[in-house]
Amino acid sequence: MEMTPVDFVSHAICHLAGEPDALGQVFHLADPNPTPAQRIFDWLEEMGYPLERLPYPDWLEALHASSRQGNDAIGGVARGAAPETHELWDGNTYDDSNTRRTLRGSGLRRPQIDASLLGNYVNYFVEQGWIEAPPGLSNGRRTAPLEGAPHRT
Repeated sequence: MEMTPVDFVSHAICHLAGEPDALGQVFHLADPNPTPAQRIFDWLEEMGYPLERLPYPDWLEALHASSRQGNDAIGGVARGAAPETHELWDGNTYDDSNTRRTLRGSGLRRPQIDASLLGNYVNYFVEQGWIEAPPGLSNGRRTAPLEGAPHRT
């Protein structure tokens, strides 16, 4: 599931725009090897969110049906960002070698999408009141580490 963080994208764009040797080159900022959606869903379940896993076309239909049921900010964003089934894979591959080469030495690198980063996103959504905290969160903070997440001391 491609989820390259926007702060990396914006910093990378600014850096690349200032590189004279970058003129005329193609720079892919998307992760050529994104974290599988199955793993993202596993992490959400490990946080305590019960998920009903549906085939994508069924989920998309339920998402569009929910748009007729009130004012849901997160649902509105998801509906606007959810590609139609035929758009999920367009046959393109994303070679980020130009990006990696040009960013080398800049201190910028695409963050790894992992349980810890996803937990940060969930915490933010909870703190904003956009979603409810799952049983595994207390006051917007995890009470137990996620499986596979780095342990912090």
